[in-house]
Amino acid sequence: MKHLEKYGKDLQEKINSAILNMLNYFDEKESTKPDLKSLTGKYQGLLRLRVGDFRIIFSIDYKEPEIFITDILPRGEAYKK
Repeated sequence: MKHLEKYGKDLQEKINSAILNMLNYFDEKESTKPDLKSLTGKYQGLLRLRVGDFRIIFSIDYKEPEIFITDILPRGEAYKK
C-alpha cells in the first residue's frame, strides 16, 4: 500500500491491523468496533478511521466489499482546510 511506505514498520502494522479489524467488523465476524466517523467539509461523503494519532480517510464500496483509502495522515494534518 503506497500510503504506508513513508511510515515505520510498527505504524504500518497498526494501520494494517486496524483496517483488517474494520473489514472483519463489517463482515460480521468477531471483531471489536472500529473508531469510525462520517466526515464533512472537504471530506464529505468519506469516513475516517482513527489509529492512535493517525487518521485514515477512506470510502467503502459495500457491494464488493472494498475500501478506497484517500489519505493516511497525522491527526493535526488530517483536518486542515
